[in-house]
Amino acid sequence: MSILRGVSSEIDIPITVYCARDMGKTLRIGFVIRVKKPNHDECKQVIQKATDKTLVDDELLDEYLLGWSGLEGNEGAVAYTPENREEVLNAPEYRSEIIDAISSLIRGGKTGVAKNS
Repeated sequence: MSILRGVSSEIDIPITVYCARDMGKTLRIGFVIRVKKPNHDECKQVIQKATDKTLVDDELLDEYLLGWSGLEGNEGAVAYTPENREEVLNAPEYRSEIIDAISSLIRGGKTGVAKNS
């Protein structure tokens, strides 16, 4: 927690996933991920690793993805558990959107930020 107003260590980011369906249709799925909000020094380190091409997506996910809410599956709400996390991150559509959102936050992007806590 920071002494500065509006600065927090965790943040919620809305995600929209588009899944291809039969007959050229697309299913739109929205939910919110909870991520660790990096400080300036952490952002610089991650950006440098990305520039050096030594950043691995799994490192980014392990360090910053803390959970999610509002994710609905075929049988109702999908809780954030190790098993569900693995299944979600194995789905290319979900993985890509989650990594993009975290990467945008690290690069200083303001789009998609739902709220500070």
